[in-house]
Parts: sequence; C-alpha cells; structure tokens
Amino acid sequence: MTGLKYISWFNVLSLCLFAGVAYAGGDTHVVDVRGRTFRCGNYYRIVSLAPNITEILFFVKAQGLLKGVTRFCNYPEEAKKIEKVGGISDVDVEKIISLEPDLIIATKDGNPRRVVDFLEAASIPSFVINPRNIEEIIDSMEKIACLTGGSIDVFGKIESIRGEFMLRRRRESGGGPRVLFLVSRSPMIAAGKDTFINEMILFSGGINVVEDFDISYPRLGVEIILSLSPDIIFAVTSMGGEVGDGQLKRIRDIAGRGRIQIIAVDPDIYTRPGPRLFQGMREIEEILDRTR
Repeated sequence: MTGLKYISWFNVLSLCLFAGVAYAGGDTHVVDVRGRTFRCGNYYRIVSLAPNITEILFFVKAQGLLKGVTRFCNYPEEAKKIEKVGGISDVDVEKIISLEPDLIIATKDGNPRRVVDFLEAASIPSFVINPRNIEEIIDSMEKIACLTGGSIDVFGKIESIRGEFMLRRRRESGGGPRVLFLVSRSPMIAAGKDTFINEMILFSGGINVVEDFDISYPRLGVEIILSLSPDIIFAVTSMGGEVGDGQLKRIRDIAGRGRIQIIAVDPDIYTRPGPRLFQGMREIEEILDRTR
C-alpha cells in the first residue's frame, strides 16, 4: 500500500514537472503569459472569456467550476446553458462581477486589455493565455488543468495528445499534397507561417503552399491561388456542406473539376486553439492520405 502511494505521488510530481508546472515549498503554481503566478487547485468560481478556453475547461473536466462564458462558447452542448458574460471583445464586466468569480481566464489577443485590467482592479485575478502554436496550446491545457486541480487522468489525456503531436512532428516529411487553408473565403485569406494551422498541415503530411509568404495570414486573389497549384483547398464555412460560392467556384472552374479538391471545414474545430484542433489534424491527415 505504501509503495502504491509512493508511485502515485511520484506520478503526480512527474506529470507536473513535465507540464512545465513549478513545484516548490509544497505549493504548486503556474505562470501566465504576463509572468504572473497563480496557485493550482485554488479556484472554484471561474469565468471563461473565449470559446477555446471554455473547451479546454470542459476537456480537463472543470466544467463544474464554470460560472460564466461568452455567447460564442457553443461547444460542448452543455456550455450553451452556462450564464453569458457578453462577447469576446465586448465583455459585460458588470455581469462578470455579479457572478462573484475567483478567477477569470482570458486571451491576450482576443480580450481587450482594459477589461482584464478593470477586473483585476476589482480584485478578480485574471489568468491570461496566448497560444500561438501547438506546443503552446498543449501548455495552456496543462496550466488550466493545474489551476483547476486536474486529476492524474486529466494530465494523462493531455500527455496522450502531446505524445501524438511529437510522433507526428518526428515523421514530418514535407513531400505530401500541396494544401491551401482559407480561414476566410471573402476576402480569401490563407493560414501561412507562424500559425498553428500551418503546423496542422505539416504534421499531417502536407505542404502549405503559402508557408514562404512574409506574413502569417496573406490575402489572396484567384490568379495567385491558381499559380500556387494547390491539390486541396480547405475553406472554413459556418454552414457546412459543399463550398460552391464566388471566387472558389471560379477557381474550380478554371482549374478544371477534379484538379483541385475544395473541402468545407467547420471553423470552430480548425481555428480555435483548443483540444478539438487535434481532431481537425486527424481529419486533415485522412483527407491527405486519400489524395496521395
């Protein structure tokens, strides 16, 4: 029995250390992107200010601590039933204060800094994340799991994702189908370098045709896209189903049907830096495998 207890605590410590979680003096804590330190397992009333944060909180089984979410937090289905605190940029701070949270979790790029500053002035701590690539997404998941007192099972799930990610990165070949991923169809804006979508394409065995562009999200015209000769165009659509509109239809008509596959994808899965990205990566890989 003693041995089992030792193994259990050893595993917890190992997971925390592997998660980048500081462990000192008996206290476990994590640091947000601003360098501020928060004690883990010390929060019981949390408000999420972004859909990806809400999805992470459900993934780490901390949904019972959620007292408020944005009106864009639509996954999983249970998130729709949680009290709404406005949008991402138009946060209702009075509503948040009325919910008496002991922690806000916000995003650096999505939520206005003045909102976070105001809430902290009202004595509500704010943990801020800013994941810009897949490693940082996993890191954010680990930190939120630690903040919410995540179990060994939760850290194990995150470790499984990390293992899958590391395996994909090692087998990256760079010689697969040529891919263009449009995060916007009108105007047509692609995911380029320094984006987690670029990593999803590379680690699924594809070549991102705009990876060498100078900016992360280049705006493209029909002629440029045709000159890039993609084999597959992924295009986000909020309606689902086939993408057959405007400029994309023109691209397909000019290139000739069958030469370029145009595939509609759910933006909620592919553009939110949270746990469903890994589902998106598996779907991309399956599509690329069918194209080889």
